[in-house]
Amino acid sequence: MSPRTEARRRGAVVGIFLLALSLLFLVGCAKTQEQESVKLDDPSGKPLRISGKQALTNDDILDRESYSEFRMSPDGSTVAWVKDGGELFLVDFASGASRQVTPKGVSSISQVAWSPDGKRLAFMSDSKGLPQAWFLDVSKGSASSVSSARNGITGLSWSASDAILYTAPGRTKGGDPNDHTYEVTDYSDTPTRLFRVDLAGGKTTRLTNNHDRLISISGSPDGRYAFYTRTKSANDLYPAQWQQTIPFENYLLDLKTGRETKVFAESRWLMGGGLWSPDSKTLFVVDFYSDDEILANYLTIPRVLDVQTGAELEPDLGWERGIDQMSSFLYGALVPFEGGFMTLLADGTNPIAAKYARSGSTWEREDLDSDHQGNIFALDASHDGEKIVYTYGTANTPDQLYLANVKGDRLEKTRVITDLNRYLKKKNLGRTEVMSWVGAEGEEVQGLLSYPNGYEPGKRYPMVFIIHGGPTMAVTDRYMDNPYEAPHLMAQKGAFVLRPNYHGSLNYGLPFQKSLLGGHYYDYPLEDFYTAVDRLDELGFIDPNRLGTLGWSNGAILSVALIAKGDARFKAASAGAGGGEWVSDWGGSLFGGVFGQYWFKDPVKDPEYFINPDNAPFYNSEKVVTPTIFYGGDKDQNVPLAMTLNTFRGIQQYGKVPVKMFIFPGEKHALESPAHLRRKLVEDNAWFDKYFFGSGDR
Repeated sequence: MSPRTEARRRGAVVGIFLLALSLLFLVGCAKTQEQESVKLDDPSGKPLRISGKQALTNDDILDRESYSEFRMSPDGSTVAWVKDGGELFLVDFASGASRQVTPKGVSSISQVAWSPDGKRLAFMSDSKGLPQAWFLDVSKGSASSVSSARNGITGLSWSASDAILYTAPGRTKGGDPNDHTYEVTDYSDTPTRLFRVDLAGGKTTRLTNNHDRLISISGSPDGRYAFYTRTKSANDLYPAQWQQTIPFENYLLDLKTGRETKVFAESRWLMGGGLWSPDSKTLFVVDFYSDDEILANYLTIPRVLDVQTGAELEPDLGWERGIDQMSSFLYGALVPFEGGFMTLLADGTNPIAAKYARSGSTWEREDLDSDHQGNIFALDASHDGEKIVYTYGTANTPDQLYLANVKGDRLEKTRVITDLNRYLKKKNLGRTEVMSWVGAEGEEVQGLLSYPNGYEPGKRYPMVFIIHGGPTMAVTDRYMDNPYEAPHLMAQKGAFVLRPNYHGSLNYGLPFQKSLLGGHYYDYPLEDFYTAVDRLDELGFIDPNRLGTLGWSNGAILSVALIAKGDARFKAASAGAGGGEWVSDWGGSLFGGVFGQYWFKDPVKDPEYFINPDNAPFYNSEKVVTPTIFYGGDKDQNVPLAMTLNTFRGIQQYGKVPVKMFIFPGEKHALESPAHLRRKLVEDNAWFDKYFFGSGDR
């Protein structure tokens, strides 16, 4: 029986079990049994005190440093990593010595890749106005641009060690350069083609003459093949496609013969591109798998191509939750080495770092034995698999990069190689713990609970929900304070902060994600929130009558739902890029049609459904008694500004409380302007100080 057939069989068994369980719920006897069977992680309840200069400030959040990429050289001697998107460092594995090699004038660095011989680095930079391909001679420390594509490049990869492959779009059709009109369509009429630049002479050759778009290029280490995805879609992200009718097809191009072969035909969309074994004989991909027609909910699973025989396999991970879906970047999710691959397995808030060695047609799994296990969120390895670079951090400890030797299944001689956010060492980040409770459907739900400054056991404190977006996202056990959500900052003001991985979240398996389908978009997450309040009340931690909620995107949508029925327990709310009215989202979002899968309804065919306040909380505006602040970008195509603005207007006109809204000009779904990010953080703090903590201006 194949792994996929076995997975489907297991899924059918689970489906029958859940059906039977639902019948037991109807007679009122199963929920207690289910609760008793779930082993809950309760908070420790230890006291906490933060004083004076130890507390975080707005600037501490805004000044946060981070890595954006890191790659290990093929021989494991050197690590290249990028700080804050624009500073490139090289670290010697043996000594840990670090040197910055960022060339003057290079303002951004992305898609860092080592040449197969380990002597050069390639990367993309827009320092000349548009993204172009650059390469760096590691021994000399000098970098130069090697492409001059008219419209910039969209991706790059090495082809052996003497040439760089890149993809670049052709000319955009149209006449007047001042005409910025664009058509509302899922299709692109601008081809993106494949090019090769030979470094010895600088000659650039166009390799394809396609009329669609090539994305996610990956060249084999021996220079023989190029792997890429072809599509006519204007959007690189298939799950965001409105109708999900435009295919993303995968091809292997033989650079010697020019023959193009279709591969991974079962896949609808791959996470990034191809990942080659060091000997170029095996091609790995990370696939978004779903058994639904619409790819809104998915597992990430590996697929493997034997290049010589053309045989395709799906390695059995022995893990039904699949590969970690919140990994920082593609090669942090799966890393090939000689004879196998390393990966991060999805496991709620704490992924499992594992390695798989090939044994004939099977793969033998070993979980990496390390004190850092469970808090490794991205990794890369040498070609022999004996050296590793990875990130380690917790919700209370910002990520750093670490090096280690791999001995069997054990990480040895572990040492840190970065010192990011040094200023935070003088701060007390408080305490955040993973907790769990029984939520909707009697299932275990996880979240991160941050303690209030001054917490004393036996006393009760207010609580704020910080709700993640998505819903196909997840909170992991790592430090993530930012202008959208700053749980440590909020906790230091004197409240518990709970970030729940409600039903629909990633990393808990496909059934948990799909649980919202068919009309449960609101009721299951809300039940998860309410039962969390009940659990923390039962434990004596919180005052259940002093609640707040904050979120961006789907976090805002669910925050609006929490306050829309007039729940006076909620004293303040913040909703960014999200509201409670769905017709504007159906029409104005890039993927509005996809969201219809959650209801199996359509506003044209089922208009009454979309004006029912249970499905569209906007229509409960007159019931709102929670002071609420809204935000939106005027170019947001993920959650259109109209959805947020309509909800703000409804509460402004019919609600019984103060309400504000700020519109950020020129911003899309994710804010980019430092000034706008600061404004969002400042306004949130002022709003909660005034209406939740009662310490602000009145």
